[in-house]
Amino acid sequence: MKAKPPTSFGETIKLLGLALDLRHAKPKVVGKGACQEVVHREPELAGGAREDCPTLAHLPILKCWPMDAGRFITLPAVVTRDPDTGERNVGMYRMQVFDGHTTGMHWQLQKVAARHGKRYYETGQPMPVSVFLGGDPVLTFCASAPLPDGMDEFLLAGYLRKKSLELVKCLTNDLEVPAEADFVIEGYVDRRSRCARKGPLATTPAITRWPISIPPFTSPPSRIGGRRFIRRRLWGCLRWRIFI
Repeated sequence: MKAKPPTSFGETIKLLGLALDLRHAKPKVVGKGACQEVVHREPELAGGAREDCPTLAHLPILKCWPMDAGRFITLPAVVTRDPDTGERNVGMYRMQVFDGHTTGMHWQLQKVAARHGKRYYETGQPMPVSVFLGGDPVLTFCASAPLPDGMDEFLLAGYLRKKSLELVKCLTNDLEVPAEADFVIEGYVDRRSRCARKGPLATTPAITRWPISIPPFTSPPSRIGGRRFIRRRLWGCLRWRIFI
């Protein structure tokens, strides 16, 4: 966050109070977290063969309405980083599951993550992306909040919680995700790949969004992790019809 230098004693006191409020807001990186208690890796067998491991098809992602094109992750927190400044962004963009390792990534052109993707496309590199589900409910709000470009959503989460948010480094890229998230999916978006066709999707009563072209998000094998007791929590969520 940026603040103007105070011009009076009163402004100094006010700025000091703001600094005290923000003293615990900055996120901190820790060595390990619950979201990495179970990591699904693709084991290599003798002779170079590989054994099947859990994929996106194993997650309890629902097709909510009969006319929907398939299963959608509707509350994903998507983490990207600006390749020029290193600033992080956490956004919420619907993801349609196409197969066990690929989804659509529906970020609109005006979104910060779309700008990050464009910069990676200009450099000819795929963009690392990490997606987390669950965790503190304040993270869902912060990921969908209309913050200015460059404002860290994890900083806002710490301010609202009045407690620093603990992050862990992802296992296959340089991004960070909340240590207490329930699921983490690591992968990449390559704008050089052919755009996928997403939709239709019923978003609000009596409104259906028809198919559009969006970039694909790919999560290679061995890049899905989560909490050790997630199965019990998910069954409880499904019983109460709370969807991810």
